[in-house]
Amino acid sequence: MSKFKFKFKVTGLEIEIEGSREEVGLISNAIGDQFKNMIQPAAKIIDEDADFQVVDEQLKINGGKNSGEKGKRKKKTRVQSSNGKSEKSEPIDFKNDVEKYGAPIQSWSTLEKSLWLLYVLQSAENIDECSTAQISDTFNKHFKQQGTIRGTNVSRDLGKKKSGTDALVGENTTSTPTKWYLTQKGIQEVQNLIISLKSNGAN
Repeated sequence: MSKFKFKFKVTGLEIEIEGSREEVGLISNAIGDQFKNMIQPAAKIIDEDADFQVVDEQLKINGGKNSGEKGKRKKKTRVQSSNGKSEKSEPIDFKNDVEKYGAPIQSWSTLEKSLWLLYVLQSAENIDECSTAQISDTFNKHFKQQGTIRGTNVSRDLGKKKSGTDALVGENTTSTPTKWYLTQKGIQEVQNLIISLKSNGAN
C-alpha cells in the first residue's frame, strides 16, 4: 500500500480587514474560500508525487516533498505547478469591439464588470476561463477610466453567484489558481446588459 504525507503550515499569517459591519459575513466567507482553495490541490499533489508551493505574503503551504524553506514575504503571488514552472497572473491583451459588445460604464458594479469581461474574452478571444487576478488585472489595464476593480471584491461577488439554479458563474477548482467561467445563465445576463447599454445610448 502506497503512503503519503501532507503537511499544512501557516507561518506568520497576517490578515487585515477593512469594511463595514454589514460586510463581516461576506469577508469571513471569502477568507474561508481562500483556505479551501489552498487545501484542495492536495489530492493532485498526492497522485503526482510532485512539489507544490504557494507563497502569498507570509502564507505558505507545502505539499508532496518538503522544500525545507521558510516563508518569505513576496510582493506577487507565484504558484509552482507540478511541472516545476513558476506561474503568475498577467493581464490579457485584447481589443474590445464596442459595436458588438459595448463598453463598461463607471456605474457598473464589480460583478457586472467581471461578468462582462468574462463574456467578451470568451466570445472574442476564445478564453473560456479566467482567474480572479486575470479578471481584475485585465479590466484595470484596459478600462481603468471606468473605475478599477479589486481582486478580493471580484472573488467575493462571483462567489455569491456560483451556486443554485440561478448561478451566473462556475468555478474550476482543479486549476491552480482556480478559474471562473460563465454559465448559460451568466451569458444571458451579460447579453441583456449589452442590450440595455445600446438601448440607453451609452455606447
